Amino acid sequence: MKDKALFFLMAPFLLLVGFLFWPTIYRYEEETIEMGNTRISYLLRINRITGITERLLGKEWELINEGNGKSELPKPIGTKPKDEKFKADHEGLPREALVKLEAIGGFSHIGPSFLGRIYNGNAEWMINELTFRLVIKAKDDSIKSDRVYRDEVIIQPLSTESFDFDVNEVPERVSWEIIGALGQRVSQNPADGGRR
Repeated sequence: MKDKALFFLMAPFLLLVGFLFWPTIYRYEEETIEMGNTRISYLLRINRITGITERLLGKEWELINEGNGKSELPKPIGTKPKDEKFKADHEGLPREALVKLEAIGGFSHIGPSFLGRIYNGNAEWMINELTFRLVIKAKDDSIKSDRVYRDEVIIQPLSTESFDFDVNEVPERVSWEIIGALGQRVSQNPADGGRR
C-alpha cells in the first residue's frame, strides 16, 4: 500500500522532469539563409521553459530573443560612443582595403536579424567593426527605409568570420553594402608584436 502511494506521488513529478529536461533543457534547430547559390546555416538553441533563443556564432552563443517575442534593439551607427583608447588604436579602412572584404548575407527566418559571413582579404588589416547600409524597398520598388548599422567583429587578416545585427523588420526586398570598417594595421614581423 505504501509503495502504491509513493508511486502515485512520484509519477507526476518524474513525468514533469522528463518532459521539461529530457534530453536537455534546450531544443536545437537549424537556421538557413539562402543567397543565390550560397547557403549559410546557423545552430539555434531554444530554452524549453523560458523560450530564450540564442544563435551559435563561432564559439559563443549570442542572444537573439529573450523569450518574449522581442529581439534586441538594432545597433545603428553612432549610438554607442567609443572610448578614447579605441579611437586611438583603430582607424577607418582605406577604400583599397575596404574592397577586399567579401561578404554574403541575408535575413534570419527567426527574427528581424541580418546575418552572414565575411572574408577579410587584407593581409595587413585586422577588422574590428563593420558599417552596413541597408535599403529596404516596397513591392513597387519605392524605398521604405535607408539605414546604417554597425556590428562589432574581430576578423583576422585573410580569414572568415560571421556577422549579425538586429534590424526593425524583415523586408521582402533589400539591397545592402558594406560602407565602412574600423580596424588595426598589423605587421608581418613578429618582432614588433604584430602591429605597426
